[in-house]
Amino acid sequence: MNPIKLIIKDLMKSAGFRCKNNTWFRQRNDLIQALNIQKSAWGDQYYINLCFNYFDGSFLYPSEYNFPNTFDTRIRASTFFQDEDFRSMDFENDYEYENRATVIRGIISKCIDLLNQCNSTIVMKEDYMDIFRNRVRVGPLRDAILE
Repeated sequence: MNPIKLIIKDLMKSAGFRCKNNTWFRQRNDLIQALNIQKSAWGDQYYINLCFNYFDGSFLYPSEYNFPNTFDTRIRASTFFQDEDFRSMDFENDYEYENRATVIRGIISKCIDLLNQCNSTIVMKEDYMDIFRNRVRVGPLRDAILE
């Protein structure tokens, strides 16, 4: 099992997220938001991806999504939080478990705060355009924030 899921499970549930595989998701206004834990193919390192999809009112059951590939936007959390200690996501280093868990919970809390702020296409357009402009694939979300 993904060790980060065990560390963040309670935090994500209390923020209103549901989980499918390694992706936590929720609906906010006209967005589906997701936090995806991606494992490296070359080692025991993990990455956090923040994902957004335009919500058109017909949210399908999560099993119908191919997380996170179906999302219009996927951005690494390290793009937003460059000062955080993402080495804690590398389970090949010698971090003590409690210290690692505390650091990871802190990073996830900041991700949740960002997702709480970025809760609609209007906010994405007005406050985060510099970040999202070149990262949104063609689709309804791109149309909504780039119009």
